[in-house]
Parts: sequence; structure tokens; C-alpha cells
Amino acid sequence: KVEKARLAEMRAQKREVVELSEALRGERARALTLEAKVEAYGAAAEKKQSFERAALEDERQAGLANKRLIVELREACAAEKEARGAAEEAAEQASLALARKEDRRQREQAEAELRLKEVDKSADLLKELLEEQRRSLGIETAQVLAERDSLAADNSKLHTEVERLAAETIRLEAIRQDLESQLVAEHEQLGAVTRELSTIKHSAARRAAEANLRLSKGQSSGGSSESRPDSPVEVDRGLPAIEQIRAVLKRNQTRVIDLFREWDADKDGIVSKLEFRRAMDLLGLDHLPTDELNSLYDEFNEDGSGGIGLAEMTKMLKRSLQTAATSPTSSDGYRMKGNWDVAKTKIKRSSALLGSRGTNLTRPNASSSPAIDINSLASTPTGITLSQVTTPEDAAPENEHAARCPRAIP
Repeated sequence: KVEKARLAEMRAQKREVVELSEALRGERARALTLEAKVEAYGAAAEKKQSFERAALEDERQAGLANKRLIVELREACAAEKEARGAAEEAAEQASLALARKEDRRQREQAEAELRLKEVDKSADLLKELLEEQRRSLGIETAQVLAERDSLAADNSKLHTEVERLAAETIRLEAIRQDLESQLVAEHEQLGAVTRELSTIKHSAARRAAEANLRLSKGQSSGGSSESRPDSPVEVDRGLPAIEQIRAVLKRNQTRVIDLFREWDADKDGIVSKLEFRRAMDLLGLDHLPTDELNSLYDEFNEDGSGGIGLAEMTKMLKRSLQTAATSPTSSDGYRMKGNWDVAKTKIKRSSALLGSRGTNLTRPNASSSPAIDINSLASTPTGITLSQVTTPEDAAPENEHAARCPRAIP
């Protein structure tokens, strides 16, 4: 009986050992699976990091290209400015030369006229003297004839002098015509120089516009091509700065998330004051004074952290739009009637201008009237949703890292 009990106990221990071995093999298999998963995760993380490094290198290369483009543009502007100054100096010298030639021609013409007058006076004086001598001395006929012959000779000399003066006059007239032709040629040359200068100016303006466009596209290549502003928008400079920013957003149909990506040049998830000023210049708001820009930056930076986040920017723009939507006469063009109703057609037209996607116009209007009462509009929690003001939950990427580096995720 004791041997049988030992044998049964040994068999039970053997079964336990077998079960423990099977459990150990299962644990080893799970450990191998976990190691494979860890290796796969590590490879994915390394691939992601390499992709992020490549994206950062692309950003750095784009920044260097933009800097080189700016330097080239400045050099081209300086060269064109020098060419314009040289052309203006040449035109001024040509005008002075023409003025000197005209003055010389006028002086020569005046001298020729003076000589003709002196010759006429000399001939008259000679005739008077001869007549006086003949009357006073009583000269004989022969002498008179001799004097007449002498006078005829003098007259022939006088005619010769007159002919010489006429030839001189003809020569002066030819000189005058030559000077006039030279003046016309100089005027044509001046016109050609002026046209060339105008062409240079237009070329400089076009190249500057193309460079600004390429610079804007290079700095904001992280966002959608449809959401980037291609050129500055003309806004009413009498409006406050936040209203002008809203006008630029509406005109270019830009979302807040896309605008934030454009402003955040270094892709660190925070818009610094320098990035904010550069963004204002790209939006066409470079006319705003520095103190107004600093005040506007402080309004966006509510927590005083020294940088603007996506949530702060969305909150600021959304608050401004809600204030404008509930005002009696908003800056968006919603002009209220005397009964404090907003016509549905006006809201549709304004919503279309703002690029609204599926704006619900019947939610604030409980009475189904063709207009929306301002009280119901103000009391409705949602109000009229504008596509430009999207919350971070609606438009943000999957995680915080994607929000900071939106182009790092393929």
C-alpha cells in the first residue's frame, strides 16, 4: 500500500511537471511574440524619426533657398536702381545739350540780323553823305558821273555784301534745320530711354511680385494649396487689426489650422512674436504700426506664455466672429433691419463669401419665418457656424506631435 501511494504521488508530480513545462513553453512563445512586437515598434519609430529628420532637412533647405532668393532680389533691385539713375542722368545731360544748341542758334541768328541792320544803315548813310557833298560843293557833271560810277561800284559792293549776307542767312537756316533735326532725334532718343526705363520698372515690379509669391509658397508649403493666400488682400485700413485679419481669412477662404501652420515657421507648435510679424507682412498687413501689432499679439497670447498656441488663436478668432455676428451692424455686411431681423438671403450671401460649409440657417429660426430674429440668434448655443472658425478637435491631427509637425506624418 505504501509503494502504491508513492507511485500515485510520483505520477501526480510528473503530471504537474508536464503541466508546468507546457505553461513554460506558452510563456516563452508569448515572450517571443512580445519581443517581435517590440522590434516592429522600434523599427516603425526609427522610420518615423528618419522621416521627420528628412522633413526638417527639407524645411531647412527651403529656408536657405528663400534666403538666397531674397538676396538675389535685393541685388536685382539695386542693379535696376543704378540703371534707372544712369538713364535719368543721361536724359538730363541730353536735355542740357539740346538747350545749349538752341541758345547758340538763337545767338547766331541775332548776330546775323544785327549785321544786316548795320549794312542797311551804312548804305543809307553813304547815300546821304554823297547827296550832301554834291549839293554843297557843286561838283561838275563829270565828277558827278564819276561819283555816280563810284557809287554804282559801291552799290555793287553793297549788293555783293547783301548776297554774302543772304548766303550767310541761308547757311544759318540750314544750321537751324540741322539743329531742329538733331533736337527731334534727341527727343526720340529721350523717348526711347524713357520707354526702356518704364520697361525696367515693370520688369522689376513683376519680378518682385513673382519673388514674393514664390517666397510665400515656400514658407507656407505645409498647408493646402487651396488654403494659402497667393497675394496680399486689399482691406479697409480703417478697421481694427483683428477685423483686417478676418477680412483676409474670408477673402482667401483659409481655415484656422492652415493659417496656424503658415504662421508657425519653425513648426514647434508655438507662434513667436517674430513669426507673427512675418505672417502679418505676408497677409498684406505690413501697414500696421509696431505698437498695434504688439497689442494684437498680446491679445492672442492670453496666458502670457510668450507664444501663441492653436487653441488661443482659434479662441480669439472665434470670439471676434461671434461678437461681429451679434452686433446690430456687423463688419461682415449683415445689416439689421429696423425689426432686428436678418434676411436669410443676406446670411446666405455672406456665408458664401466666407466659404461656409453647410451653414444651418434654420436652427436659430424657430418660427420658420423668412428672416432670423436677433434674439433667437443670440440665444441659440450654436448660432451660425462659420467654416473659418474650426475648433482644434475638428481640424487638429491625431496627436500633439502631428499638430507641432504637420508634415511629419505622411
